[in-house]
Amino acid sequence: MSDKAQGQFRKKMAHVADFMISLIGPSVIPLLRVDDYHAYLVGTGTLLTIDQRLHIITCKHVADDGGAVFGFQNTEKLYRSAYDYIEADGALDCAVLPVQQEAWLDTIHGSEPIEFETLFAEKHDPVRGEVFFLQGYSQENSAAWDGIIDTKPTGFCTQINEKFISEDNFFYLNFEMSDSHFTPGTPRETRANTRKEQAYGLSGSLVWDTGMVRAEMTGREWDPSYARVTGLAERWDMPNHQLVIRRIEFVRRWIWDVAK
Repeated sequence: MSDKAQGQFRKKMAHVADFMISLIGPSVIPLLRVDDYHAYLVGTGTLLTIDQRLHIITCKHVADDGGAVFGFQNTEKLYRSAYDYIEADGALDCAVLPVQQEAWLDTIHGSEPIEFETLFAEKHDPVRGEVFFLQGYSQENSAAWDGIIDTKPTGFCTQINEKFISEDNFFYLNFEMSDSHFTPGTPRETRANTRKEQAYGLSGSLVWDTGMVRAEMTGREWDPSYARVTGLAERWDMPNHQLVIRRIEFVRRWIWDVAK
């Protein structure tokens, strides 16, 4: 790809990232462990409805690390679920937490769930060179005091690490945030205060196949309706500069069993 073509592709990715942030942002929430007067960000969750019932989806290891305290967007108030996590058996690193209506309706906030039945892909099946989107909460951009946490989500587009062979259960996304660029829609204050070095805290984030390249291949203009959830971010593989993503078909199958 020529430098000019690469520059145009980056601009398209930035455009997609800004749209996805506005679309997905209201569903993404921080998951915390609170001990006495201390709060710790342990991972990311996404609000979703399963059969019209409100849940939070994340990784099982986030749940096991005590991430049962959460906050909605545009409010500092924190909630501890009245329910226990429902965790997948075996090696599937996935868990869902039912959210009580009392918490959801307690105060005015800016959160909004996504719908499992319509936005989760049947399986991970991208076209070559596709663009993926992830939004989550990183520990390096979080601060906590007196049981309150100040954190903002980080959303970005990336692509599959083609130097690393995908497996039956996982695929791998490039993660070189220190070499990334802010999108045109990023506020100046956010640019000044956002660190881009580590992925701790992004575990539990949903990964979206944006469909940007798929739309181009069919000669159509991209819009967010192309995007579908295609994976769950499990961990940061730091030596290989990548994120390890669980393929959505395994998560989806388990969620259907939970819904039943």
